[in-house]
Amino acid sequence: MESSLTLQGITSQPYTKDFEGIPIKKRSDLLPGLDPYKKADAKRIKISGKGHWDVTPLLPDELCMAYRDPAVIFNGRQVAEGLYPRIGETSEDIASLARLWDSHGLLHLHDLNVPDFDPQRQVRIFGAMKDLDRDRQIGDRRGMNLPNGSDLTELMVDPASQHIHICVCDRKDFYHQIMSTRRRAITNSLGPGVPMRLLEGTQALNTYLLDQSLKKKKRSRTEMGDHLHSGSGLLLPSFEDDRLCVSFKSILQGDHAGVELACAAHLQLLKNHGLLRKEEELVANRPLESLHKVQGLCIDDFFSISLDPKGSGTSMAFEDFSTAKAAYEAEKLLGSDDKDVVNSSVAKVIGA
Repeated sequence: MESSLTLQGITSQPYTKDFEGIPIKKRSDLLPGLDPYKKADAKRIKISGKGHWDVTPLLPDELCMAYRDPAVIFNGRQVAEGLYPRIGETSEDIASLARLWDSHGLLHLHDLNVPDFDPQRQVRIFGAMKDLDRDRQIGDRRGMNLPNGSDLTELMVDPASQHIHICVCDRKDFYHQIMSTRRRAITNSLGPGVPMRLLEGTQALNTYLLDQSLKKKKRSRTEMGDHLHSGSGLLLPSFEDDRLCVSFKSILQGDHAGVELACAAHLQLLKNHGLLRKEEELVANRPLESLHKVQGLCIDDFFSISLDPKGSGTSMAFEDFSTAKAAYEAEKLLGSDDKDVVNSSVAKVIGA
């Protein structure tokens, strides 16, 4: 074991290694999944969300502005060149991905030259294997108080008089259902720039050209106001030719702030419907108060576990499950019904 660890150069540092190990020829072609991360292939990327859910009214004050305009959390610090994504894609690669996004209403186009003038804010998209035929899209953008499986031991079951019911529901493509403002979308810009001819036929290009034509028309201040929402948030020059920057108009998986936004919005949505009361919510930093029921949230997964009297024919967990499903329906949030756990006595919850 010592020899194996030494040869591989394993350390506790996730990004740097003092000793890189000894090169070993790897055979990732022997079994599917041995090489799960790959260059983004638009034909394999699976996207379901439409970026329609505006979570502004659900966020606490400290996250609201970061969601609407990420510029408020930019600190001006420059990142070393080796620490931001290395772009290997061509304009044709980006255009192919752009057409996929456009088909879901998730493409935003702008003319700010992010790749040349602010490369540290570029995003690189890569694929993470979902199954043999599909990849999950991840954005390389180089404190949550989530419960752990071991926390479930706080709920004690009396098998002589109680029956356990477990309900779990999962949101489908949760991040990509969250709406993005224009200023946030620009922070999801890919490089290199893409010639306009490669984007012909996309709805996003039509929207961009319409916006450009409106800018050229002189209108009174009464009609146009002070252009409060027209700024980009980035003081960058535009491309000098007909290239445009492709950007993703939702929340990227891989965006650390996006995780906080998704969790906070999901939490508040369910609380607005009477779920996740303090005495029943399972979190990592305080004991569970309830003796009969526990609810919890792990990003896009909501669960409820109840201890119901044997023979009662009812389930408190199922009542919570039904309330959550109604909340999602009201917000038009897609779910994976085939993954739902309904009134089961055996299930996997938060990894346990």
